[in-house]
Amino acid sequence: MRSVDLDAWDRLLQVNLTAPLQLAVGLLGGMKEKKWGRVINISSISVYDNTPFNMLYAATKSALQSFTRAWARQMASSGVTVNAVTPGFTETPFTEALSSHASREAITAFEAYERVFRTYVPTRRSVLPAEIASAVLFLCSKYSGSITGDVINVSGGQFMTA
Repeated sequence: MRSVDLDAWDRLLQVNLTAPLQLAVGLLGGMKEKKWGRVINISSISVYDNTPFNMLYAATKSALQSFTRAWARQMASSGVTVNAVTPGFTETPFTEALSSHASREAITAFEAYERVFRTYVPTRRSVLPAEIASAVLFLCSKYSGSITGDVINVSGGQFMTA
């Protein structure tokens, strides 16, 4: 690593750690008092397979997963659950960067995506935003009361765990 853009690092910390921390501090007390609540943090598959390209982002998402487990343990007996959802390859600004790479390689963005899906994603397609939302919705429901401190991967099988 030659250099780090400290302004970018500060922005990552603000968005991926400081904001969830402030929300938790502001909301967990009231949830505990009501003996019910749900906190769902959005992490990233980058924590499982980070690269020099995204290592700072992955570090903040790893820390967010650590916060998730710590808060879950702290709140477990109070009716409050704390979990994280880890989306897989989804249409985002990151995939736009892949499109830029594709143009440099003289292939279409579709061909670049296909290479990624064939190589890394067993379902051979990107994750739909509605699939991520469905996982979050379930974790917000009364039916998820025994799920806490967990990370739900919505990645098309990209990172299967035993």
